[in-house]
Amino acid sequence: MLRIGRQSASVGVHLRPRSWQTVGSSSPSARFSTITRHDYPNPQCPSRDILLRNLRVALDGNNLREAWESFDVLRKLRGFPEDYDVNRLVTGLSYSSDPGWLRRACDLVVSNWRNKSGCFKVDVVSKLALSLVRAEMPVPAAILVRLLLEKKFVVPMCVLRVMVLHLAKSYVGACLASNLLIQICSSSSADIKLNDETVVFNQVLEACERFELSLKGQEIIEWMAKKRVMADVKSLIHIVRIHEMNGLRDEVLHWKGCVDNLPDTLVSYSRAYYESLMSLHFKFDDVDAAASLALDLCHRYCYSPPGRDSQKPCLIPIGSQNLKHGLKLVFVPKILETDGGFIAKGKEKLIVVQNGKFQLSDIALAKFLYEYKTVGQMDQFSMLLLGVQKLTDASHRPHMVPRVINACIHLGWLDSAHDLLDDLKAVGCNVCSSPYFAQLKAYLTSDRHRDAIALANQMAKAGLMSNIPEDLDSLLACIEGQCSALSSEAGMLGDARKTYRKIQEMGVRHCEQTFSIMQNEYSNLQMYREITILWGDIKRSMMRGNFMISRDLCESLVLNFIRGGYFERVMEVISLMKQHHLFVDKWMFKHEFLSLHKNLYKNLKAWKARNATQRQRLEHVQEFRKCVDIKQPRVARVGTEGLVCDVSQFK
Repeated sequence: MLRIGRQSASVGVHLRPRSWQTVGSSSPSARFSTITRHDYPNPQCPSRDILLRNLRVALDGNNLREAWESFDVLRKLRGFPEDYDVNRLVTGLSYSSDPGWLRRACDLVVSNWRNKSGCFKVDVVSKLALSLVRAEMPVPAAILVRLLLEKKFVVPMCVLRVMVLHLAKSYVGACLASNLLIQICSSSSADIKLNDETVVFNQVLEACERFELSLKGQEIIEWMAKKRVMADVKSLIHIVRIHEMNGLRDEVLHWKGCVDNLPDTLVSYSRAYYESLMSLHFKFDDVDAAASLALDLCHRYCYSPPGRDSQKPCLIPIGSQNLKHGLKLVFVPKILETDGGFIAKGKEKLIVVQNGKFQLSDIALAKFLYEYKTVGQMDQFSMLLLGVQKLTDASHRPHMVPRVINACIHLGWLDSAHDLLDDLKAVGCNVCSSPYFAQLKAYLTSDRHRDAIALANQMAKAGLMSNIPEDLDSLLACIEGQCSALSSEAGMLGDARKTYRKIQEMGVRHCEQTFSIMQNEYSNLQMYREITILWGDIKRSMMRGNFMISRDLCESLVLNFIRGGYFERVMEVISLMKQHHLFVDKWMFKHEFLSLHKNLYKNLKAWKARNATQRQRLEHVQEFRKCVDIKQPRVARVGTEGLVCDVSQFK
């Protein structure tokens, strides 16, 4: 009976033998059967029509697992399916988000490309490559594109644009994108039109710039000229920066005539170009060329030439000019296509744009200072600084010389700073008092007292210092107050704070003017906690008998502590004012409190405070209210006879 059952079961009709069924696994790598041809005789194998029908039904239902298994069985038992079905399968796999299915589709195309390349449509392979690059699989995507190029197939430019956009995001993708673009350019197919694909070249050039593929970027530039691809202002910045990486200063200078005539709306691109050009001048130790460029920038941008807004295309030579038929790149001074990929950003290291005008940054001034100092030509630097200052915007003119002097002092070049001040004074340049006080302070902190006294006498003759204290400590305290005031006026709180702490570490006493300046700066920035620390320094100075606090300083401290909510400190200062018989303007303090903290702890009782800190704050607030005559509002007492009710009715 058992034998008969097996025989009857063996002769039954099975559309899908047991060994063809799916192994119970969900991963793509384990979803195909292990079928051998000798396991089933030909009469028992399903026909080609049945297997094709199973494949098409699975594809219609978007069942990738069943479709792949049916395709695998069909390929092994009955041969390769129809081209239409193969392209449908590859298309279905390319729409999957599973990297396993995408890689399997890529392997299917690559393994059968040599013998059956005609059965794969170009758009199907292109879409698969696009899906691979979107899934961050750049290498398989590049392989498919290269297979198409080897067979002289034309890759759709819409697919190429998106592929390059995704490839340019990583280092590997940038290498592949540049190689693919070079391969496309070198292809002999006349159907590939690249002269209008400026965006694609810009994306590849940007990737070469970002990942420092300078030599590959240089090759892309040459192909742009060979294929007559027009370059816009975005191409200009990428090309110039790649030239900068390769140290090709002459190539960068070829663009200067066109960049000088760029319209004012493209000033950010002009700035990026001049940044690279000046950087190359410094790289070649050509400080004279850098100085000439700096003066030319300030003068040219202050006095714009006529016809500045012309957008006439121009030809830029690429490569050596000794060749009879050199390459020429067509440059259009505008943005050809808004792709949203690149904006002329970057670190403004040497040249900045302020109020629509070019200005030298502090780094540029420091570079000029270092170069001229190295070659011993500080007089040339003085002339450069004077020329740039004359052409600089009036709002930034007073701060240029102090920045240079501070840079010299920071580097320890005190003699150079002094010589620079003398040179500027000799040519009639009006220099404010802040660099003189900074120089004087540097002399004193460096124990160069004789130079400090000589500079103080020079300042007195120029009317920059009214009286010169004979005591060096008094002189230093006076200079400290002046430096803090000048730093405060310039909005340089960091410099003022460093000066304050430096003098404090030296053990030199602070004057009341310094405390007032620091307090005002902290108040402007609403840094009230810093004022409490400053109040501690004031109290310590008073305990040492260094100075007697004034009423104005006390009053400003009270106002700032009210604004910051430090009422314990408020009462400390008010008690100090009463102790020294200073007038207390209670109305002003009361008005400031009511405008900011009218309802602060208004109905809070001491026994309701959350912790001891809140209870202590409540006591200080109540003490302040009593001090400035802020009366507590009266609360009407209501009897409780008519308020008693049954709570259960609210449940």
